[in-house]
Formats: sequence, C-alpha cells, structure tokens
Amino acid sequence: MADVRIPWDAVETVRARRRSVPSRRTVHVEPGDGGSAVSVAVLKQTRIDVVLRGRTPVRLPDGVTEVTEVRLYADDPRAFVASVNAAMPGRRAAA
Repeated sequence: MADVRIPWDAVETVRARRRSVPSRRTVHVEPGDGGSAVSVAVLKQTRIDVVLRGRTPVRLPDGVTEVTEVRLYADDPRAFVASVNAAMPGRRAAA
C-alpha cells in the first residue's frame, strides 16, 4: 500500500473513472506531455482521477516526483467524489 499526500489547494478536479494500469506495481508513474500521472492501483486498476492545478511534488516509495494527476482506487467512487465535493466547496468533482 502507498500513502500519497496532496494538499487540497493543489486539486483542480476529481472524477470517477475506471482505468487499467499496465504494471503489476502498486505505484506506477506514467510520463505524459503535460506532466506525469501517478497511479496507486489495486488489482491493476484505478477508479478515481485527481487532476492537479499544476506540477505538484509528491513523495512516492522511490522518492519525490512532480505529477499533474493522481489516479487511485476507491471501493465506492461515487461516495469518494461526494466526500470531495463536501470537503471542497466550489471545486468540480464528477461521479
């Protein structure tokens, strides 16, 4: 299991979205043109996308990496998004 901490003010949007992760590793960093995405997967899948306002340093098992998106697993993505909406009034989160 991995613990990835992101400050609330770094979060732009949160949405429920199912993705497959191409790696067996729990934490997988995927470089992209606009920035890297880190996936914290369970059974090679994520169900939540957290889009950040910009490049944000996060501490991962292999060290600190700047990312623009965090993808994670939640048992109940709709409940997760609802919790984010309650914690971040005025921000956009979509189930």
